[in-house]
Amino acid sequence: MTPTRRGRSTRSRRTASSLTEALVFAAVLGLLMTGVLALVSFAATTGTKTMTMDDLGDDARLAVDEVVYQVRSGDLILPSRTLGTLSYQTNGSSIVLRTPGYDPATTAVFTGNSDFVALRFDQNTRMLTQTIQKSTGSARPTRTEKVLARNVASTIFTYRVRDQFTPTESGLHTLTLSRVPLSAPKVFINGVPAASTFSGMAQSVTVTTPYRGSDVQVTYAVSPTANSGAALNSVTEVDVTIRLTDRDQRNIERVQTLQGGARLRNRRL
Repeated sequence: MTPTRRGRSTRSRRTASSLTEALVFAAVLGLLMTGVLALVSFAATTGTKTMTMDDLGDDARLAVDEVVYQVRSGDLILPSRTLGTLSYQTNGSSIVLRTPGYDPATTAVFTGNSDFVALRFDQNTRMLTQTIQKSTGSARPTRTEKVLARNVASTIFTYRVRDQFTPTESGLHTLTLSRVPLSAPKVFINGVPAASTFSGMAQSVTVTTPYRGSDVQVTYAVSPTANSGAALNSVTEVDVTIRLTDRDQRNIERVQTLQGGARLRNRRL
C-alpha cells in the first residue's frame, strides 16, 4: 500500500525534530566541553604559577631571615675581609660582618673573640651565599659559600646611619651630619617624624625643636664604598632587598621580592 501524504508528512516532521534535538544536544555538549577544557587549563596554569611563586617565596624568606639574623648579631661592618682563601668586600650587593664569638655552654656565653660572616651575591651563578669563619672557642658553625638562595636576580644592601642631637634651646637649628647622605634624611623629634630642610652641599639639616632638650634623630643612607672604613663604622642598621625570578612549566617568568632590615647589636639604643 502506498503511504498517504499525511503519513509521509508526519514522519518528515519527526525526522526534522530528531535532527534539531541532535543539533541542540551537540551544541550544548560543545559548550560544556569548552567550559571544562577552559577550567582545566586555568587550573593547570594557576597551579603551576602557585607552585613556582611558593618556591620562590620560601627561598626569599629563608634568605632574608638569615641576613637579618646575621646583621642583628654583628657589631661592625668591615670594608673587606679574607675568609679562608676567598676575599670578600662590602658593597651594594654583599656585606662582611664582624660578630662576637659565643658558646652558650659557658657562663659568659661570649668568648671575647670575633667571628666573621660574609654574605655575597654572585650575579653569574644567581646565588646568595654565606661564609662563616669562627674564632677559637666559638660554637658558631663554619661555612664556606653555603647557598642561601638560588635564582636570585638581585640583592641590594642599604646602609643607614643614625645621628642623634639634643639642642639646648628650642627654635630653629642647623645640624651637621656625621656622614654624606645619599639622599634627603628622615628626621624624628622625640620619636615623631618632623619636617626638615636638607642641604646636601653643607651636609646638614635644618629643623625646629619645640623645647630645649628635644631628642632629634636623623637617619639616612650612605655609600658603603665612600670613605669605606669611616662610613661603615657609623652604620647603625642595614636593609636588604632580595629579588628572585624563575620560569614555571609554561615558561612564564615569575618574580618574588622580599625585604627586611635590622640594627647592629651594639647600635640598638
